[in-house]
Amino acid sequence: MKQTLLLLLLLSTLGALSAQDLSNFGLLAHYPLTGSSAADATGNYGDMELTNTSFQGDEGVYVNGIYIGSGDPNASLVSTPPIDFPDTNKIAFSLEFKAGDTGFRPIFVAGDFYRWLGVFIVSGELQLLSSDALYPTGQNVQGGQWYNLALTYEQGTSKIWLDGQLIFTHNSGPLNYHLDISGDRKISNTHGGYGNAFQGNLRNIKIYSGTTVAADEERLPPAKLKISPNPASNIVQIELPDGVRTLHNPFYIHLMDPNGRSFPVSPIIKDGLISMDISALPPGIYFLYLNDNKKVWVGKVLRQ
Repeated sequence: MKQTLLLLLLLSTLGALSAQDLSNFGLLAHYPLTGSSAADATGNYGDMELTNTSFQGDEGVYVNGIYIGSGDPNASLVSTPPIDFPDTNKIAFSLEFKAGDTGFRPIFVAGDFYRWLGVFIVSGELQLLSSDALYPTGQNVQGGQWYNLALTYEQGTSKIWLDGQLIFTHNSGPLNYHLDISGDRKISNTHGGYGNAFQGNLRNIKIYSGTTVAADEERLPPAKLKISPNPASNIVQIELPDGVRTLHNPFYIHLMDPNGRSFPVSPIIKDGLISMDISALPPGIYFLYLNDNKKVWVGKVLRQ
């Protein structure tokens, strides 16, 4: 009898430890979408942008899954305004979804330009989207069924919760999140790189962050990188920012085009300069980001 009670107590404790709890996050915005309004219930932000969607009462808002960038006049979009996260080391999202197609669709994506966090359905399986890469969770979902989904990110670790239970943990590392790009502070139903969108019903979209800014977090606007020559056709040199030269921690360089596509770079660092060969890139404008986990530097490169 005592062993049975101890087992029940242990199971109860384990269940409580793995149960979803967002009480240590601060609610920034809440879009119920269960009536006929796209308004934020908190009053902190403006209406959600809805294109070719239909309100279905308690069933939330229906999106047809046609990608907004396809040029199809019937393409649909569900997107928040730009969200100001007071603590980018502590972010969470929750929503309810009912998928119509579970083949290869985002449920939600944070960031229009560089997709830094979100959740996909791939052949019926939930997958974490982190810094524009997908990670399988091993958890399947069914089409036509409502689910409560939450994603938390704290100090480099992402967790996915389904119907209140923890199903996946991933050491995501630093998010490639750029405060200077307003589209990277939006949460939507689309992924521009894959050119696809969620199809089904959504409701009760909530966005959270830490209530205070971490003591060591930079909240200054992104600094500009010094790049020369610019325009260029082959080699460009970037002056390594003073604050980065003495860091022992790694920093990250990302090169992207205006459509959000990433391009591999093989930088060579010498005497405070980063040399980078861009001769293989098609002519056009590219955005360069340098991130040391505390601060972001940005620059624009014109490939002749």
